Amino acid sequence: GFGTYRALILLPAGFHDEIIFDVPVFDSSFKLFINGKSSGGNGIVGTSEEASSADYNPCLIRMKPQSDTLKVLIQVSNFQHRRGGFWKQMKIGLADQVFKEHQRFVFTSYISMGILIAFSLFFFFFFLFYRKDIMPLFFSIFLAGIFVRLICTGIYPVTLLFDISWDWLVRLEYIGMYIAVSAGVWFMHFLYPMKYMKPVN
Repeated sequence: GFGTYRALILLPAGFHDEIIFDVPVFDSSFKLFINGKSSGGNGIVGTSEEASSADYNPCLIRMKPQSDTLKVLIQVSNFQHRRGGFWKQMKIGLADQVFKEHQRFVFTSYISMGILIAFSLFFFFFFLFYRKDIMPLFFSIFLAGIFVRLICTGIYPVTLLFDISWDWLVRLEYIGMYIAVSAGVWFMHFLYPMKYMKPVN
């Protein structure tokens, strides 16, 4: 469906410091207006599936308030995904604080992805040298599945490498999850006695 959110933000009197809106991903399209000015969004908002299109574009919006009142309006629509709306809360605060918190999140995300792919390759090469032991292979696939999911969510680093459509972005996110779950179950199957894991498999 589609709809509109409205919020009125009252700032301290005489407040003119730069602030940031940390806008998370929104399923599946939205347009943000601050004091009547278009300030960001993702996809194309529409009143039908034909008139709208989905996209993911989390962003930071900087601004210097000119008054002590901010009128926030968000037009939304979702005809493409089983769930709609913000995945996380929108954060609003002083520019330095919000920006530093966002940078920590980005840094942590890239570190996590780097560790995942490094260990996935390590266990894969370990399997290549010792093929009699199949557990490292399934653990490698398990880590690779999590990696695929991570690059297709959060800060969406996959979009920096490929011009990928929203449909395939969502597909890859779920494919990564299914790969991780399937490989994880098989890894547990080989790690623990058959009698414990047979009902699962």
